[in-house]
Amino acid sequence: MIKEDTPRGLGGWLTLLCISLIVTPIWILVESRDTPAMFTDGSWAALTTPGAEAYIPHYKSLAIAGVCFQLARLLFSVILLILFSREHYLFPRAYIAFRVFDLSFHLLDSWLAVLVFDGYADVSMFGTHTAQQLLLTGIPSAIWIPYILKSRRVKVTFVRGKAGSE
Repeated sequence: MIKEDTPRGLGGWLTLLCISLIVTPIWILVESRDTPAMFTDGSWAALTTPGAEAYIPHYKSLAIAGVCFQLARLLFSVILLILFSREHYLFPRAYIAFRVFDLSFHLLDSWLAVLVFDGYADVSMFGTHTAQQLLLTGIPSAIWIPYILKSRRVKVTFVRGKAGSE
């Protein structure tokens, strides 16, 4: 049962969550800033053409999957921002799904990179870049998922669009 005096609306700790939701798509774009150059500077042809000196089998699949996942992360983060601003009842579940998806993406990407680059480059499953990505993904997840699940403010704020709420 939710108490009558429970804070409602996009205030309190939700303000910090809002800031992180605004920063997330920008951060994803910053992470992806070098991707277009890969297709225009000759790297793509060198790494994906069988018989080329720098050819790495399965790199093409890894790179395409990486671009698709980045696009999915970007789209998902924009949808989350829309759901949040509309106080939509699906926001809490969608946010948790995004945090799990994001963490899984970074783990899977790291594991696949180790498999693809094995013998071609010195790549570690938990190298500096992966550790940084896991911290940047894991810490917010460890903070916000329990908050989303336990907060009374979240329960009374994100109700729009639910049958019988308006």
